[in-house]
Amino acid sequence: MNKQVFYRALRAPFRASGYLASIATVFISIGLLSFFLYQDILVVRWMRQTSLDARMLAYSKKHVATTKPLMFYFWRDEVLIKEVRDFLWHDDPSGNLRLVTGSWLSFLYDERAITKLVSVEAVALSDLEHEVYISLDQSPFDRDWSIFKKWHMIDALGKTLRGVSDKVQSFVLLVDGRPMVDEHLDFSQGWSIDGFGDDA
Repeated sequence: MNKQVFYRALRAPFRASGYLASIATVFISIGLLSFFLYQDILVVRWMRQTSLDARMLAYSKKHVATTKPLMFYFWRDEVLIKEVRDFLWHDDPSGNLRLVTGSWLSFLYDERAITKLVSVEAVALSDLEHEVYISLDQSPFDRDWSIFKKWHMIDALGKTLRGVSDKVQSFVLLVDGRPMVDEHLDFSQGWSIDGFGDDA
């Protein structure tokens, strides 16, 4: 009889307050946590502050941005105009080309040299980085522009891009990833980065 009383006394607190369910939950949680750690599903990594600082310093040294002046060219009333702009340069040449091309197009829009606000969708470099492919969301040329005015704009873009990279020799203008369609000019091949004439 003493054993039955002892077992009842032992079980009573667990039944009354739900201790058994709590203890089971704790042990199941510890078991699952151990399983996740063992199977590399959950990775816990303790890092000291000094190692984190060293990693951040190494990353910042690797990805340094520097300020560099760049000459913007554009034609107004048959005169080639130059303006110096400062840019933040990174290690990525295609990113720099995209930034400069987009800024140059916005600059032309602000100067009322073009009537459409054109944005750069993508910029890609060829394997040897001798040719750059610039994809725009729309053609920057108006329908009533003469061939001469279009040539001036292409000339100014080439001269502006010349200051970005020494390797680039030509550029291809695309619209939505396809060669630009124009009534007067053939955009299926690249345009020289040197433009059509002297910088003067």
